[in-house]
Amino acid sequence: MPAIPTGEKVREVLAGVRTTQTPAGREIDHAPPADHPVVTAMITTAHTTAATWPEKVAARRDIAMILTGFSMLGRRSEIAARTTSGVLHRLRNA
Repeated sequence: MPAIPTGEKVREVLAGVRTTQTPAGREIDHAPPADHPVVTAMITTAHTTAATWPEKVAARRDIAMILTGFSMLGRRSEIAARTTSGVLHRLRNA
């Protein structure tokens, strides 16, 4: 098996490929960041579609995460990494 070439140019090309394609070679679709009207629409939808008590509780949770992500300018992965244990830990130690 031949050695994999290394060097600055090879690293630049591979870095570009990693950020624009999935491992299967498909193009990554980068969604634009959510601005104020989009966040307002997401919150309104979550609030108005909840009919039962459990759905309303889930809607409040979702709205809290939407607002948290918007206020921290977080990426999807950073928002998804948030857990209730992390929030509760910070509240107890505040």
